[in-house]
Amino acid sequence: MKISKMKKIISGTLSAMMIAASVPFSSTAANVNIDLVTVTDGNVGGGFGDWGGMNWGGMAGGFNNGGGNIGNDAGNGGNAKSGMNAQIKNDMPTTVPGGSEKSGACKVEKKTYNCKFTGGQKSCNVVLPPNYNSSKKYPVMYVLHGIGGDENSMVSGMGVQELLAGLIGNGKAEEMIIVLPSQFTSKKGNQGGGFGINQETCEAYDNFLYDISDSLIPYIESNYSVKTGRENRAITGFSMGGREAIYIGLMRPDLFAYVGGACPAPGITPGKDMFMTHPGCMQESEMKFRDVGPEPYVFMITGGTNDSVVGTFPKSYSDILTRNGVEHVYQSIPGGGHGADSVKPHLYTFMRYAFKASESTVVTTTTTTSATTTTTTTTTTTAPVTTVDLKAEFDAKVTKWGDANNDGSVDMGDVVLIMQSLANPNKYKLSGAGVYNADVSEAGGGITNTDALTIQKFLLGLISKLPESYSDKLNVTLATTTTTTTTTKAPEIITTTTSAPAAGGSVKSDFDSGIGDWTGRGAASVSATNDAYYGTSGKSLSVTGRSAEWNGAAIALGSDFKVGQTYSISLAALQVSGSAATIQISLQQGDGDSATYTSVVKASCKSGEWTKLENTSFTIPDNAGNMILYVETIQDSGDLMDFYIDDVLVAAEGTKSSVVTGGEGKVPKVKIPDPGQIDTTKKLCAISFDDGASATNRQDPAYRIMDALIKNNMTATFFYVGDWIKTNEQVKFAYQNGMEVANHTKSHKSLGSLGSQQIRSEWEQCNSKLKSIIGTEPSHIMRLPFLDGGGQVKSALYDVPLISCAIDTKDWDKASKDQIVNTIKQAAQNGSLEGAIVLCHENYETTAAAMEEVLPWLAQNGYQNVNISDMAKAHGKTLAGGQIHTRA
Repeated sequence: MKISKMKKIISGTLSAMMIAASVPFSSTAANVNIDLVTVTDGNVGGGFGDWGGMNWGGMAGGFNNGGGNIGNDAGNGGNAKSGMNAQIKNDMPTTVPGGSEKSGACKVEKKTYNCKFTGGQKSCNVVLPPNYNSSKKYPVMYVLHGIGGDENSMVSGMGVQELLAGLIGNGKAEEMIIVLPSQFTSKKGNQGGGFGINQETCEAYDNFLYDISDSLIPYIESNYSVKTGRENRAITGFSMGGREAIYIGLMRPDLFAYVGGACPAPGITPGKDMFMTHPGCMQESEMKFRDVGPEPYVFMITGGTNDSVVGTFPKSYSDILTRNGVEHVYQSIPGGGHGADSVKPHLYTFMRYAFKASESTVVTTTTTTSATTTTTTTTTTTAPVTTVDLKAEFDAKVTKWGDANNDGSVDMGDVVLIMQSLANPNKYKLSGAGVYNADVSEAGGGITNTDALTIQKFLLGLISKLPESYSDKLNVTLATTTTTTTTTKAPEIITTTTSAPAAGGSVKSDFDSGIGDWTGRGAASVSATNDAYYGTSGKSLSVTGRSAEWNGAAIALGSDFKVGQTYSISLAALQVSGSAATIQISLQQGDGDSATYTSVVKASCKSGEWTKLENTSFTIPDNAGNMILYVETIQDSGDLMDFYIDDVLVAAEGTKSSVVTGGEGKVPKVKIPDPGQIDTTKKLCAISFDDGASATNRQDPAYRIMDALIKNNMTATFFYVGDWIKTNEQVKFAYQNGMEVANHTKSHKSLGSLGSQQIRSEWEQCNSKLKSIIGTEPSHIMRLPFLDGGGQVKSALYDVPLISCAIDTKDWDKASKDQIVNTIKQAAQNGSLEGAIVLCHENYETTAAAMEEVLPWLAQNGYQNVNISDMAKAHGKTLAGGQIHTRA
């Protein structure tokens, strides 16, 4: 065979053979020696590693692959129209310019930290900039490796150190620290990615979202001299690392203000490649930033036209983002393969723009106009001098100094909004009150980037109050004058102040006398109730029966409300769902398909706490049609709970509500379903769920499972690991909806290998944490981690019933949705399901989908799912302490 032909075969198929875990390749069996650098016609990067040992370093470190051009869109792309993305779009070289890299100038430190998600130790490499000084503070960039790699995969060969040193030395990049972590995050231990390319491995990489947010960032910020806050963090990566960087950036824009991905691997959205069918971390319609923080300053995706490993997936991600209206920049590098020739240009651009938002995105423009000017000659009469206190007038328009976004608090969100409004006033606009609130440097002098810096100084405690000072413009003395006017060529600035006409129309509703003009919207019903109210007495408006987020309470605004008029709009809101939810006031103008919708104000409402929603300066947009003010929850949030509103006020601009978040009021007692309500005519089973509390938002599998149980009038036992609880709200939600809250140890160690005292401590610490969350003792049972009841477990926990299972759905072992459903259905059909404890886990999409299908089927076939303790009670059984139970 000619070598040229071999090159084509290798470049087209060897990557699949070497990377796919399902196709073992042994160098011993092959009994050949191949010069990979020669055969693949390029740089192997990190190398394929040990063939016989199946080291996946090739995917982690990259390789150049020959073959045809698989992308025909070389050059710049994306839909960036503003901000730094638009700047980057015109400054993306496809090769790294000479002189941009410098070797041997950076120090690399290997570190080990505790990963809360796995309960074990993980490693990372920390690349320090030249002349690192611990007395200075540095921003941090996280750079992620490809699949099968580890913290060492990007240390060399991809230009990370060399570009960092070169660009800093050339003054083109900020001094920064770079962290190179190991992404593989599995509760089964650190396998180094050795499972191959399959769903289990991909999920372990996706779990890095929890590791970086809960463990790695806190570790870096505790052990290095770094700046904190999203504006001082960046994340990017290569291949699987590119996929994870983009995924993490979309999920947590509150953590990262700079997000990139080079040659990102498939799997963020559903898709299929040569290795597997990817279910997707999110649907295509969901590929956008979560509403937990401002959008990043930089969102950048790049790929290579000759990359036959990830193919056209980078471009498809860009197309999806464009369809979803997410501003980003995309570059396809001509001739770039799956390696350094694609990664280095990405890092060159990304490093140059990272941490530059405070300089690059804030644009201050001074305009000088040449024109014939007016000179005013003033003759003062004997009328008395009138002093106008402009400072007092300015203060009266301020609702809270520094609160640029009018959310009732002063934080970095206000800093970000000021900077965004200066950089892109068409997209980010300060409200009327926000303009006054934000003017804190020289109050009355107008908004500049100095106001953002002043708020940061206040947050850091460098100044004790806001505003820092007042402008000289507010020191004005006026006198009654007679004027004559002549036209000259001398320049003069003339400032004209006019008074806006008072806005007509108002609304004031306390519901003590009924619902008034309020109506239900969509499927929602409204009624006046004394079950809840804000203040010391009275009634509120109860909103029930909602089947969609937009269902809520509505009131039509009369003809005295006009376009262009500005109002203060506020109310008190309450919900008792058991977890936090965002409630929003919106304005509709027009009807049907021509209707337009504007968000007036929204606020996160804790369960059981009256919360103020207030915008003291809302201007009615110039849209046609009748106006309806309504109260709802956020689209796609999944929040369909009942809620209450009270003390609604629509009044003149600047009018402040008397409502105080957390203030006095009546809150209805949460109605906990009676777990003893078991249908004795049905057969009982106990499908139970381990490894919580895993949810970070309302669409996560844990909530979907609970929603399915509630919908089918069923309960279940949820076993929580103390160290893995991501939000207390999820545990409260489970308890308040009749689920059994139970112990799965503090850290999910295999108890059989521990001493008696350690075993007892694992139980007690988890029990104490659960009690602090739900306010009462959790259920006195415990699921055995790894179902390990050996060693001293039984004697150490002599008084605790130990729970194993009779049926294992194998959802932890990559069982599909259909396999989980079939396992339960077959057990029901052969009779083994009745009285059985069934093992599931709450953190898998497949499990949630299976419950949504199988629970209605069980109900239709004479079964009721209940929690373990209730099933034992219904069957007249006692769950004995120190014993392992598989049925009840």
